[in-house]
Amino acid sequence: MDGAPKVTDSMVKSDLHPPHSGPGSDPVLYGVAAGLAELFPPVTGHTRAVHDRDPVETDEPERD
Repeated sequence: MDGAPKVTDSMVKSDLHPPHSGPGSDPVLYGVAAGLAELFPPVTGHTRAVHDRDPVETDEPERD
């Protein structure tokens, strides 16, 4: 071992190297977007529709 770090594909395709063209080409915005994506991952919600909810789960008061 010569002590030099090995370059892997993940290092080459990291967030430090934005694409050269397209919507992600601005390095500042690319870095901000990558940071926000790491801090706030996508949220997957319930798949049940609103009309399928039980009356107990709604925020509306019960009507008599």
